[in-house]
Amino acid sequence: MKYLIIIGTLLLSFSFSESVQGQHPEDPFAGSFFDPGLVIDYAKEIGLSTEVRKELIEQITDAQKTFALKQFDLEDKMEVLIATTKQDKIDQAAAQAQLEEVLDLEKEIKTAQLMLMVNIKNRLTPKQQEKLREIQRNLGR
Repeated sequence: MKYLIIIGTLLLSFSFSESVQGQHPEDPFAGSFFDPGLVIDYAKEIGLSTEVRKELIEQITDAQKTFALKQFDLEDKMEVLIATTKQDKIDQAAAQAQLEEVLDLEKEIKTAQLMLMVNIKNRLTPKQQEKLREIQRNLGR
């Protein structure tokens, strides 16, 4: 029974993770941040300086590389966890240790994502943010 609870919790965690990343309507952060691509694509329209645009592009590019590497690590750790749970007799300590590795890595990824979004928003003036909101409305986002 404990194993079913662990697996159920994992499934809920991963479905929540995907809903946050996918910007679904139930996303509690919806409306708080701006899509990095939107900021870069409309840099001139919102009056973003060339210097800030270049800095943001560099930060976004670095973050994308980091996210990709961490995603591969996460997939590897999930495969180990899944293999652990498919055994006839599951080593509870090993399953828990592997679960903690998965959750720690998820936390790192989500923290890095949030910090990137916070940094982008903090680089924008209130006027630039309002222009981006207007652009989002016009694009139906």
